[in-house]
Amino acid sequence: VHEVMLDTDTQPVCLISPARDRPPLIPELKVHPFTLGEHLQTAWTNSEICIQLMAENLACELWENQPDNALALDTPVGQLHERLVGWLHISPILAGNVSTRTLAQFTDYAQQLGWIPLTTEPS
Repeated sequence: VHEVMLDTDTQPVCLISPARDRPPLIPELKVHPFTLGEHLQTAWTNSEICIQLMAENLACELWENQPDNALALDTPVGQLHERLVGWLHISPILAGNVSTRTLAQFTDYAQQLGWIPLTTEPS
């Protein structure tokens, strides 16, 4: 992380890391950047922490873009997060890779289960 934007009482502040312009501590990283191995990527996407974070991100996206659906899915309060986590735990064979699932896929799933009304718009 080289930049962080913080909201303050007066105005947003951008903090920039002093290490941003320095060469890497390990010179080989400049020529051969570190890449996460597939086995570690798989372990991460199947971890509970990843599922919880993805559910939180999808919930935020839903509240921003479809507040009426978010409200319906979050009644009673907290239900939206539980529904997202449950959907993310569905087998990749049935619902696709966890890391590539989208809000549109979740809303389609929610409509199929009758959690939200069907729309005539394509998702």
